[in-house]
Amino acid sequence: MAGETNPSDNKGVSYRGLSEALLQGRPYFGTALLSWQALPERLRCFLPVVKAVAQADVEILEIGSWAGASAKSWAWALKKLGLKGHVTCVDAWLPYCDLEKEKSGYYLGHYQRMSRAAESGMIYKLFQHNVSASGFGETIVAKIGKSREILPQLASSSFHVVYVDASHLLEDVLFDLREAKRLVQPGGIICGDDLELQLEDLEPAEVEEAARSGYQFVSSRSGVPYHPGVTLAVGREFGKVSEWSGFWAVRAFGTGWSSVTLDEAAGELPEHVFSAVTKIEGDTETHYLISNQGRYCALAKALGSPNMAAELVREEDVPPWFYTAGTLEELRGKVEQHQQAWAMVELLSENTPKLVGTYCGFNLVRFKMHTYGLRPSLGPVDVRIGNAEILSRYGEQDAIIAASIDGVTARIDAQALRQEQMALAGKLQALTDQVARGTETDPRFQELLEAMRGGMSALNASIGELRTEAAERARDIQEHMQSVQRETRALSNEIAEIRSGAKNG
Repeated sequence: MAGETNPSDNKGVSYRGLSEALLQGRPYFGTALLSWQALPERLRCFLPVVKAVAQADVEILEIGSWAGASAKSWAWALKKLGLKGHVTCVDAWLPYCDLEKEKSGYYLGHYQRMSRAAESGMIYKLFQHNVSASGFGETIVAKIGKSREILPQLASSSFHVVYVDASHLLEDVLFDLREAKRLVQPGGIICGDDLELQLEDLEPAEVEEAARSGYQFVSSRSGVPYHPGVTLAVGREFGKVSEWSGFWAVRAFGTGWSSVTLDEAAGELPEHVFSAVTKIEGDTETHYLISNQGRYCALAKALGSPNMAAELVREEDVPPWFYTAGTLEELRGKVEQHQQAWAMVELLSENTPKLVGTYCGFNLVRFKMHTYGLRPSLGPVDVRIGNAEILSRYGEQDAIIAASIDGVTARIDAQALRQEQMALAGKLQALTDQVARGTETDPRFQELLEAMRGGMSALNASIGELRTEAAERARDIQEHMQSVQRETRALSNEIAEIRSGAKNG
């Protein structure tokens, strides 16, 4: 199995591309059925390998074929170099992973998807379709069965190239490599996939333990992921081998094995690779930025895996979910331009209250289209019970509700102002009473009383101005939120139309 990708079970998998390919008679290598697993840089080695053994007819044996991406790459290399020959594919197209063993492994979802694709028989049907649709029906020959059943039936020294990429369990790889030694011609090349680390790169005890664990893909103690069965088997059978980004090769030389020198300048990516390769160029807070077939697209993270981009590429934008552009800079501009629309989508779809800050002794909580100011003394408050119930339980003094953070802070300010006014008024009244009592014995207090009354009038006027300012601020906020709500309703309708269209499509 070649180049696993981060598994997510069936999340982010679109069958649109597969359906179109089947209906239009085109090969398909993509996320559906995990039909694309190869790393492009490794496929770049195929043509130089064929060139290194080139003669009139080149016979290639492939052990492990899955959906046919590598088989097509070998056939393409023959055609590109103007050579005749065949690619013999040995695969049972049946589940081979011990899912119980992999249950605690990181790649369980990946192997589950492979097992489902194999159990249903769909992956073999896709292999047949890809061979036929590629026009290589005369070149690619399938032999159905496990390698332990098929390989012993093949004649010794009958292949110029033997490519090993089947089960990565230690005993399986050892069997395939030993058969490959018997089957390759003198001067021929044995090669394979998924050699991320060579045996000399690891402590012997570490790789032995990992290979015996039964996991096909693990992380080394140094943090580098690798296939321990491949590493140990290749190291035992050949020692150090020639290697290019996980693709490895040795040449049969006399009674032993030698390194391989490839014409790397001749390394081209097979034409079918371009349609399958999705490259993540970067991301924003809300979107993946992706290149595919020379085009750029932005895919909302909320839709799932960026692998979906290859399936969803289209000419038109679907704001705020999907955008296309001719350059990465243009794409970033489109995403930034629609950030407000995306913020509204997030508000509409938000299902979990979020603490967004604190202000003057209140916790600020955001949920859907409202912001809540809640005193910490209330303890945990479930704002999902509804605004009316919140106010009924906790009162307007301890629970403040508005459409925005500004609206809540304005009401908190107004509440604090009212409390301050009441406190000052109480103090002034007490002082006024004290002064009034003093005038009964000292006429000079009358003059002081009048001065204090004037001060109180000025304070009331100042408070009135603050009230007016707060009211104007509240009106502005209310008008803004009404405008936002209108835009939100329009956006909700547009999203509903898009979702309806997606379901119908």
